[in-house]
Amino acid sequence: MGGASAPLTPERSVADMRRTIARLTPREGGRFIDHDGRPFDGW
Repeated sequence: MGGASAPLTPERSVADMRRTIARLTPREGGRFIDHDGRPFDGW
């Protein structure tokens, strides 16, 4: 999504998401978070 001008490579995005998912706790349940664990306020 974004092609050559995308801000992240697919590899970086997936690595960030995996790291974020591994650190989730029940406290984050029901929240929208970005690929790097920051709160996602776009919605």
